[in-house]
Amino acid sequence: MVRKTLEEQKAELEARRGQIDAKLKQLNAREMDRKRRLDTRRKVVVGALVLGTVETHDANRHWLLRILKAAPDRLQDRQLIQDLIVELEASSVGDTA
Repeated sequence: MVRKTLEEQKAELEARRGQIDAKLKQLNAREMDRKRRLDTRRKVVVGALVLGTVETHDANRHWLLRILKAAPDRLQDRQLIQDLIVELEASSVGDTA
């Protein structure tokens, strides 16, 4: 049996380290992707529940309207929800008439 030199042993270990690091990076990316998908799904479900209660509960409608008018800082976010604000305001006006 031929013994490997220290340099050969170190080179093999470095190669294995590179493979292990790559695998860890891949697993971490997969975990982050799973967490991001779960977070997005959770937000969709909660949003659907909130919007569902807004249709039947005036207090929830007014609460959501206050939040939507006050919360978004980014212009793109405000533009995205503007039609929802208009819809909620119109349904609120219809309730008081």
